[in-house]
Amino acid sequence: MTRKTLTILPCAVALLLTLTGTTAAQSPLAAAPTSGTIAGTVLDARGHPASGVVVTARSVGNSASRARMQAVSNADGVFTLGFCPFGTYLVVASSTTGAQLAQTSSPQRPTFTVTSLSRAVPSATITLQTGRSTSILTGTVSDAATGKPVAAIVELRSATTGNQWAVEGVPSKFWIVAPNSALSMTVSAPGYQTWYYPGTSSPAAASPLNIGRKQQAVVDVQLQPLPK
Repeated sequence: MTRKTLTILPCAVALLLTLTGTTAAQSPLAAAPTSGTIAGTVLDARGHPASGVVVTARSVGNSASRARMQAVSNADGVFTLGFCPFGTYLVVASSTTGAQLAQTSSPQRPTFTVTSLSRAVPSATITLQTGRSTSILTGTVSDAATGKPVAAIVELRSATTGNQWAVEGVPSKFWIVAPNSALSMTVSAPGYQTWYYPGTSSPAAASPLNIGRKQQAVVDVQLQPLPK
């Protein structure tokens, strides 16, 4: 009896993988994402884009790693901090490398906020305004039926211009630096009705949130589950 040996060339293997649409990157065993992005805009005291501002994000709280990311705002005041391990971050704009900011505000005054990244919400968009007194918005997000904490997305916009101030994923508790101006506040989470300040599911019934200069406002949000 004659024994025949089948030889499979590497090129044939590559062709087979191509035809079946299978690649190493598409393997079910591929690692799940573990990092996200913090992006946003730096403004000066007059609300104009501030270039050359150094923005630093430091992981705080129970974050698995003590990550420290840094970027410099561009000519449009935009910055991006990529590959931030999931967790909670203190984001600070405290110094400048250009002359524009020094002419319009006080770069020695640190401007900061707190944001969180997770697999459910891997990105955050924030606004940092230097040289201007800001306020603090804190609170919690919970299930209206059970009272259990709910991870959600909090969005703040100017009530007069509609410009976005912040879009942040929060692990039920939030702490956001906000401007001293009228804001619209929206909170959303999968499986729940969207919440509009001061506590309605109807955009038409929403009203602006006003926080006094250097004041702290506490807003506890209860989300209504969607009908099953």
